[in-house]
Amino acid sequence: MDKIAGASRFDFGITSLMGGVSMVPAIIGFYAIPEVIKAFAKPKEEIIVKKAKDDIKEKVPIWGTVFKNLRLVIQSALIGLGVGSLPGVGEDVATWVGYDAAKKTSKTPEKFGTGCYEGAIAPEVANNSAIGGAMIPMLTLAVPGSPPAVVLLEALMIHNVRPGPMIMRDNPTFINYIAALLFLAVLALWVSGIILAKPMSLILKVPAVYLMPIVSVLSIIGAYAINNNPFDIIIALIFGLLGYFLDKMQY
Repeated sequence: MDKIAGASRFDFGITSLMGGVSMVPAIIGFYAIPEVIKAFAKPKEEIIVKKAKDDIKEKVPIWGTVFKNLRLVIQSALIGLGVGSLPGVGEDVATWVGYDAAKKTSKTPEKFGTGCYEGAIAPEVANNSAIGGAMIPMLTLAVPGSPPAVVLLEALMIHNVRPGPMIMRDNPTFINYIAALLFLAVLALWVSGIILAKPMSLILKVPAVYLMPIVSVLSIIGAYAINNNPFDIIIALIFGLLGYFLDKMQY
């Protein structure tokens, strides 16, 4: 809708487009659907045979990997903290910035995109530290730094806790509680990650011919569930085809 005249613009007479293109269904379609199409565009034998090897003996030494990449961990944590503290930016931006910075500062940038540990550590650390960073503007200014912080802000206000400059006067110990909860959440994520890492890796053994239909169904359900709008499914499919053709043209 035009903000001045109130007339509909570029909606092609479709009332579902009067509010614009829904961003989340478009992104789901743009990134998920092309992967499904590409998987089934491969030769049949390649789809079925492409399984994870059963005789993989390599085990990632957790503490050894952390200490070996300690500089990268600290760098990504600081990036995530800084980006997360910017109002309205969020964890997604921190993830991309952390990955880009890791690639630029790496001694072997050519390995990025091939499954190297650095490429996995940097975005994950930046993503996690951005959550703590997003708490800073949310608690001190009542300006959430990410979508999860928006939900937390609403929950706090429901319970008569008003974040902002006066929070230390009205609730002197509240920020200490938040810090303690974040610390416990990190420990819980670490424990659950250690426990679930091996079972989750078994997904790699599922042939793509069985896995990709599940991915496509979940993508469609996700696109629909955002607004409970069937038209969002069409948006996801259209952007999925667009993403596939752009990928084929090497954009």
